[in-house]
Amino acid sequence: MNIYLMHKSYYPNIGGMETSLYCLSKEMNEEGHEVTIVTAKTNKDMPERKEYAKIKYYENMSQRFFHKHKWLYPFENAATYMQLKNFFLNLKRPDGVIVRDQIMAYAYMKACPEVPLVYIPPVILRYNNRFWKTEKLRTTIKNLAYYFLNVQKQSYQEKVLKSCSKVVVFSENVKRQALSCRGVKDKNISVCYPGYDPKFERYNIDKKADGDIVEFLFVGRLVQDKNLSMLLKAFHMLNIDNWHLTIVGDGIERSALELEADKYHIQKHICFAGYRNDTENFYKRADYFVLPSVYEALGQVVLEALAGSVPVIGFSNNTGEVKTAVDELIEDGRTGFVCNSFSPKGLSAVLKKAIEYSVSDEYARMKENCFNTAKEKYSWKKFEEFCVEKLR
Repeated sequence: MNIYLMHKSYYPNIGGMETSLYCLSKEMNEEGHEVTIVTAKTNKDMPERKEYAKIKYYENMSQRFFHKHKWLYPFENAATYMQLKNFFLNLKRPDGVIVRDQIMAYAYMKACPEVPLVYIPPVILRYNNRFWKTEKLRTTIKNLAYYFLNVQKQSYQEKVLKSCSKVVVFSENVKRQALSCRGVKDKNISVCYPGYDPKFERYNIDKKADGDIVEFLFVGRLVQDKNLSMLLKAFHMLNIDNWHLTIVGDGIERSALELEADKYHIQKHICFAGYRNDTENFYKRADYFVLPSVYEALGQVVLEALAGSVPVIGFSNNTGEVKTAVDELIEDGRTGFVCNSFSPKGLSAVLKKAIEYSVSDEYARMKENCFNTAKEKYSWKKFEEFCVEKLR
């Protein structure tokens, strides 16, 4: 089959979206499909790497224009839609398309309604779009502008969810969110778990010795949705010192989090590693992965941790404050610990339990369970086969 994979961002940008396109293109190429990735042109340097698909770029004229004329921001999404629709009308028709962006999906459905299309939403914007007020007026105004832009994108997404008969989501968590949008039909939404990059795979069942430093790890953007402030407070509440936390990633919250670590006098226990493209090396040194997020569609980092034999700690959806897939991905006491109390105190109690557990034989079995679960349940090959079948 001749298949297009679409998203506005691709390599050299690095993230879950870009990784999913790369892994899907690799699996499709190995199955004999002709694959083209359709994405926006970038001016970034592109270090060489092996690609498994042709790359077709479009000029993101609307984004450049609106970055220069910020007062016209409210019209950016509509302009992007019109530009993409015209671009797709002049693009050779494939046998099917798989799209990860809501505006691209809607534009393609309108331009080429005869072509089978699978839409894979990265998040459900109705639940992922929040307005964050800050102490800085300029930042608050900027956040407000992004909030209203995302409200528009939410409208495009809900149109796609209502009219597309082939929606594939990464978790039951996302399916529940999608079905809460008016007019979305259960029969049109399928759940299929994705895979992970094999570079994260590592079988390791070593346990700790009494008094050893227990290494905790977080990987992700430093934004309010990740709830790292609560994590720091939870560590502050521990009355033991044999722990260390590495935070890999960057974002607008970094300065505030560093100040918070100083305020709690726990800075010696914490390393802010910044943005890294070798995150697999951090998993190798970790004893536990912590995901304190209040929103995650899936949490690709959880799959990476499991593949590296690293147990995961996160909040249950049952707290009422959280919308993540932790309950689906982690079996409490078997592949990690699920916290049922959305509070620093509740999370601190689980962290303490994890530290004490790390010296036991049960901890070694937990690490083995993580590795085996990743191998058995999460595969890009299975996901690719599922999506291609949807296009037939």
